[in-house]
Amino acid sequence: MQIFLMVIRWIVRCIFVVGIVLTLYITLNSGDDKSADDIEFRDTRVKPPDEDNAYLGLIAMTQALKQYPEKNEYPGKLTSERAHELLTANAGALDLFHTVAMRPVWFENPKTDVTKISVPFKPFAWIMRLQRLKIEELIAKGDIHAATKDIKDTIRFLSTIMSGADELTVFFVALNMCDSTSLLAMKAATSEKATEEDLLQLLESVRNVPPMLIPSFKQVSYRTYSKIFSPGVDMVLKKSRRGSFRKKNFQRYAFKPNRTKALYIKEMQEAITISENYFSREEWKAFETRQEQAMPITRNLLVPNITGKVLAQTLTPAYSTIVEKITFLKTRTAFAEIVIAAERMRLRTGKNPGGLAELVPDYLPAVPLDPFNRGMALKYDSAKCMVYTVGPEGTFNPATTEISRKRDYVRYSVTLGGLVQTENNSER
Repeated sequence: MQIFLMVIRWIVRCIFVVGIVLTLYITLNSGDDKSADDIEFRDTRVKPPDEDNAYLGLIAMTQALKQYPEKNEYPGKLTSERAHELLTANAGALDLFHTVAMRPVWFENPKTDVTKISVPFKPFAWIMRLQRLKIEELIAKGDIHAATKDIKDTIRFLSTIMSGADELTVFFVALNMCDSTSLLAMKAATSEKATEEDLLQLLESVRNVPPMLIPSFKQVSYRTYSKIFSPGVDMVLKKSRRGSFRKKNFQRYAFKPNRTKALYIKEMQEAITISENYFSREEWKAFETRQEQAMPITRNLLVPNITGKVLAQTLTPAYSTIVEKITFLKTRTAFAEIVIAAERMRLRTGKNPGGLAELVPDYLPAVPLDPFNRGMALKYDSAKCMVYTVGPEGTFNPATTEISRKRDYVRYSVTLGGLVQTENNSER
């Protein structure tokens, strides 16, 4: 009898403990089943007529192409004869590019029978390669006025691509193209045939790049979330709809949709915040570490959200790479502003500045800031006439970095009066 009572007492105690544990767990995870309206984003774009759709314009340009550059025919590797051959054969497509560049306000695949199977990435790359070849040929001929017009049209078209793209992949490709265009602007500015008017037009063009980066990045991030992540969540949820008990327990204990969305959005919002300020690889790694440590602690004391964590990590883009590229582009456009301002100074005085402060206020409103260096001004080596950034590691210095690391010199610095470049630097 005593043994029976002892067993009963232990059973009661176990039930009591289990009850407390379940109560704590339900309390800690009560937010998982709430509506996720606060992390849903709405696209507020108003669709214009199809004649203003840059996507359809891109398809039309593709259809006008007569010769495609081969896979290994990058602009830096082409002979002048082959480049001229490609430009002559595709003159119609390039003329159409400038027509589209003057009026596009939308970039979306309308998914009609005509365009359903068309993939915009390759046509986009082909057109931009040809456009870059054309600008380089104009610069080589000394027609800086025409090259400046082409650079302005290219930046205008890229701004449409970035602000209207539905996927971060397209946005990232456009970032690379903007980087190449900034290099071309510096190349045109350092040409001996660039006039004061040409330099002012180039300065206006490159200044239009940074203001469009962050708003476009926000919009395409929200659209990517709505387009890719939410369907991924729905796909996983459909797998659990084989009975109410199984569905309820799978969603609650193995896969918590709202928390999974929150993990994704936390990284996205952190990327947007960093892109607005300054970037450092060390601080981004610290953020990832904090997020990893918070997951098993914050409202996850008993059952980690394993399925949701894997899904979030799988569908979350490489935000650190994208933000670093945005920061590099902001740095490159700052370099371009300084190079153009220094060329204007050389036209008037015949010499380079002894310091960047000499360009203010006649040629620049202020010394451009270093997006990798907590908002500090870009650095200047007057002996080498070299403007440079500290870079994402915060350690680059041309006085101490080995000259053999040419890639660092290309990416992190620019020499006034002449660009320091390797064969393929604008492709990186």
